[in-house]
Amino acid sequence: MLDAYHLTDTGIAFELVEEEKRRKSTPGCHDGCCNCCVKADVPISPLEKLGMRWFAVEKLNGEARGVLEAQLREHRNIPLCPFLVKSRCAIYPVRPLGCRIFYVFGKPCESPENNGFTRRPDIWTHSRDLARRVAMLMLAYYSIESESDKTFAFEIGYLTSLMTPLRSEKWEEVAEIMVDFDKQMSGDSLPKI
Repeated sequence: MLDAYHLTDTGIAFELVEEEKRRKSTPGCHDGCCNCCVKADVPISPLEKLGMRWFAVEKLNGEARGVLEAQLREHRNIPLCPFLVKSRCAIYPVRPLGCRIFYVFGKPCESPENNGFTRRPDIWTHSRDLARRVAMLMLAYYSIESESDKTFAFEIGYLTSLMTPLRSEKWEEVAEIMVDFDKQMSGDSLPKI
């Protein structure tokens, strides 16, 4: 999955330069911007969910870990992305593709602006070629190997059909796994001899 993320990030960086020239404008998105994370329900694939879970359980540490664990437990009662901790994405290195590709040109978004309605022309869409190249990498993880099968799967939207809304997932289970992992790492779950 990391190869698909890398291809996405480098492809978007290249395409954004071209789009900035075309529009004579830059994205309003900036470091610390999180308006799109509020009330967001990004589609995620099963592979992305596994990566998010792995990062939260095994890589995230410090204060953000405790905050994230609490938010994952209560995610159904929180109106923002459960991975948003202090206006930052706690799982940024493995954030979903839907987050990676979302850019709004022009002025920064204002809370509680719904830019899908208020600024639709400002929302940038990456090329179909980039989507195809990323899909070709991802499809191998689903045991779709041949180029013709991958092309067919891309054309019929196979990956899209596997996606579920981020907020519909049972993230509270990941919070429990985080606790269990912490116990294992501290030795609390080892049998006493």
